[in-house]
Amino acid sequence: MQKERVNSWRAEMDAELLRRAKMQDIEREINRIRLAAAAKSARPDHRRAAPGPKPCAVPAMPLRLLRALRLAS
Repeated sequence: MQKERVNSWRAEMDAELLRRAKMQDIEREINRIRLAAAAKSARPDHRRAAPGPKPCAVPAMPLRLLRALRLAS
């Protein structure tokens, strides 16, 4: 009986660790996309002269990441 409880507890902990790892992967991917967008918008555009600094635009989050984030939480 005690062994069953230990196995059940281990399974719950494994599931929780897997869920957290998935969340971290999703957050890492989101941060990578945001960083790439910020770097791209910060690059000077030599084709036309901008009067001031360009605004930093972050693209919308891809749907697959939104779905994964919603499913993981």
